[in-house]
Amino acid sequence: QTVSCCDAQNRVLVDGKPLNEPYIYYQQGLGNKQAPFKPVKIPQGQLWVMGDNRNNSYDSRYQNGAQADPVRGTVPVDNVIGKARLIIWPPSRWQGVRTDDPHAMSMPAPPIEHSNVPPGAPLGAGFVLAVPTVWTGRKVRALVRDKRGRRR
Repeated sequence: QTVSCCDAQNRVLVDGKPLNEPYIYYQQGLGNKQAPFKPVKIPQGQLWVMGDNRNNSYDSRYQNGAQADPVRGTVPVDNVIGKARLIIWPPSRWQGVRTDDPHAMSMPAPPIEHSNVPPGAPLGAGFVLAVPTVWTGRKVRALVRDKRGRRR
């Protein structure tokens, strides 16, 4: 697949078709546009990843010298260990992750620019939830690897 940015409506294109990404968040003060990038042909077995906080994400567009060589910003499929289920940072955006299919075209939703968290929600809960999640992920990865550091 080839990924590029952007069409006239500021949407990412995959093989020339715009994605429907209602989860994109544009941080206030940074504008409501994502930074354009050159078309990238994604190698087999690799993924192109972009953050939901699109105007403030250090994602595939910037990793490993990707601005000079975009393919260097891709991630091996084997490095993926799970599916995102929750948004916990920033606390003002706590919510479950929707399972929208970005390839399914429908009316694009406006960018999320407000909080879905009720006033007075405890801010420390995100950290309380994050610590066991990170710890569990590390333990699971350790169990999957053999003594030589390879995956089973």
